[in-house]
Amino acid sequence: MNPRRQMFNQIELDVDADVKAVNHIMSLMRTLSADIEGRNNKMMEITKLPRSELRDQAFSYNLMLNGKDVEKLAQLDGIFNKIWAVIDMKMEFLKQILEM
Repeated sequence: MNPRRQMFNQIELDVDADVKAVNHIMSLMRTLSADIEGRNNKMMEITKLPRSELRDQAFSYNLMLNGKDVEKLAQLDGIFNKIWAVIDMKMEFLKQILEM
């Protein structure tokens, strides 16, 4: 397999893993704000995930859950927008590799 194709495949795998991690943590974080009873269980699940900026953001989000709901949701949206921007950049890079 040529090196360009190998690089493309690896980035594609990374993007897929990022998307799965984002979706999983988004689900857990939404549950954190909705399910006060199950919050500790969800935080334990987040703790088991590989260390990443997203995981750190989940911890920060948990700490601010005592704020106003509107502020929490705006913060959560901001976090997710940053993460999706990184994924979009990776996808753009993949397109550029294919065009080479």
